[in-house]
Amino acid sequence: MVAVVPLDSLSEILKRRGILESANDANWEAFEAFGGQGWRYPVFNRAGIAYEQYRWKNADSHGNPKYSWIFTKPAKARYYLLRDTIDAIKSSEGYCYLASGEPDVLAYRAAGIKNVLCWFDGESSIPETLAEDLSSIGVEVLLHYPDRDLTGMRSCSELFYRLQDTQITYLPCALNHEVEDKGGYDINALWIDSKFDALVFREKLSAAPELDESVLLKYKLVESEKPTVRKSATNETIDASKLPEAFKQRIIQDIESQKGFKRWKANGFANFNCPFHDDQHPSAGYNRDTHNFKCLGGCGEMNAKEYGEKRGIFLRDYYEKPEKKETVVQSTVINSPVQFMSSRDAVIRVVAELNGESIPEHEPMEFPFKIYHQFGGFAQYMWQGKLVYISGVSGGGKTSWGETFANEFLKQGKDVIWFGPEWSADEMVLRNLQRLKGMSVNDFAAMRVFRSYERRGTPLEQCKGHMPAKAAIDRDVSLLENILKWKGEAHYIQPGEFDLNLLLEQIEIKIDCLREQNRQVSALFFDYLQRAPGGGRRDWGWGELVASRVKSLCERKSLFGFMFIQPRKSDSRGTRDGNELNESSGQGISDQQCNLYFTITPIFKDGEKQDFSKVSIVKNSMGRTGWLYQRSPLKHLTWIDEEIPKNKVDTKSYTEATEETPF
Repeated sequence: MVAVVPLDSLSEILKRRGILESANDANWEAFEAFGGQGWRYPVFNRAGIAYEQYRWKNADSHGNPKYSWIFTKPAKARYYLLRDTIDAIKSSEGYCYLASGEPDVLAYRAAGIKNVLCWFDGESSIPETLAEDLSSIGVEVLLHYPDRDLTGMRSCSELFYRLQDTQITYLPCALNHEVEDKGGYDINALWIDSKFDALVFREKLSAAPELDESVLLKYKLVESEKPTVRKSATNETIDASKLPEAFKQRIIQDIESQKGFKRWKANGFANFNCPFHDDQHPSAGYNRDTHNFKCLGGCGEMNAKEYGEKRGIFLRDYYEKPEKKETVVQSTVINSPVQFMSSRDAVIRVVAELNGESIPEHEPMEFPFKIYHQFGGFAQYMWQGKLVYISGVSGGGKTSWGETFANEFLKQGKDVIWFGPEWSADEMVLRNLQRLKGMSVNDFAAMRVFRSYERRGTPLEQCKGHMPAKAAIDRDVSLLENILKWKGEAHYIQPGEFDLNLLLEQIEIKIDCLREQNRQVSALFFDYLQRAPGGGRRDWGWGELVASRVKSLCERKSLFGFMFIQPRKSDSRGTRDGNELNESSGQGISDQQCNLYFTITPIFKDGEKQDFSKVSIVKNSMGRTGWLYQRSPLKHLTWIDEEIPKNKVDTKSYTEATEETPF
């Protein structure tokens, strides 16, 4: 069982190791994942740009997994280096220190040594392209102080012979301790013994003797001892997408019944106790995407067919009749960030749909407001992975518009994710109550105040008039109970301190968890762009980044996306109406990211807000651009599917709404 380390002690662990400050500089942060407490931290490419994925380290040194990725390992990520690592190597005339892992990198940096790196996944996982990789970033001399255990020394020996005939000069040195089988002396221990004095630490490094070939020869592995990747018994590769769905589900059920199974990770992998030997700790794993089994306890690898046969689940029992047409298979490389589909496969798949032989898992949805169908394109049918933008002044009805969409999803049994820090979950429920012509927010607040004073024995007299009658309260309760009958649920993101990466990451985790419960999660509402956590930046470039990240999430998870944008007070009338695109308003983002763009403008006459709004469509992919007047009595936050003929609107009295205008 994985030990859970209290979050408040994580900093203390790093502090005891003398690497807290360097960990903070490297953006390490406490993070709970994979059933344990630990740290997540960004990983950078050689250009100093962080990958979207995070690396995670378990605080429990005996935990499983010890390291992992959130969610998948970037295809090109081989080394842990920070933004200034390559510059430090160049300024050190090509000298580079090789660390045994990420904590040792931090120990070196705590001592002021920045020209240091390590590869991922342990000392034994030496990259095949190590020499080429090091040369490409300017490394000429590689200094290495291996861990004083068998793993460290064997890795050192392997490096010595691998780098012999390359342009890299390899200098392995011995820390002043005996070699142990496991858990021997290492760089972090040296940093602790130096009492975190950089000068003492460097002096001890300089005094360490160089390891000669006669010593390293003792640790050289013969070919039979070198770790190898175990293949399946038949060495047979099976395309998981061609396996019958019923067979895959039966295998998954078997996996989930195994001792030690907790949950599927976001990358499709799960650990559990191997059923084929006496396994006291989860040493086996199964990937429900690739349908491959692997046991580190000696059983090796198996494909789904082999695993099933050993468990009494036979693939032959799950095939349909031979004459039945095969479903179209998408040609992809599993777990690769770049996926391909041939034109042949794409044509076959569309033809199969045309002939009624295949029905897609994710289908388009008819746009909820039929008055917009006249514009065609995404104003008639919404597609997963696409974004609908809703722009308008503060108080103009953007959130109400989004709620109308969300409720349509909930009634149809679809779940939605809602990010909207302006309104709490309770307030969203009250807004729904108003939509049903129930109690207003003011009445609800007055009732709360009255009951608060009443509980203390001092009723607030002026609130008595606002206290609803019991019949009205019973009616409102009934209205809310009707909402509970909807099959879908809205999952509101609670306020908190988090950055954009964490926000989107947690949304993705929540979606995966809900779908594992067979919930149909269909839409993400982001209300609104300017409220996205972004480290203080609020310029157009930042908005473009946020929008692209949200759209990318929608594409990965097959969601309908809704993004709300609020123009600035200083924007022109045309910009606020949606007739002009202006980078400063954030509306220029629509050219890059959205497929349907609405601008809602309240209408005023003689200072009074009218019960209709002008709605402009400034960009409509695969459709037309235009505008209409729509009835929108905001008294109860409702939207009626009714268009007002333009000749019925007195445009002479049409005046601009400002953010100060009371609605």
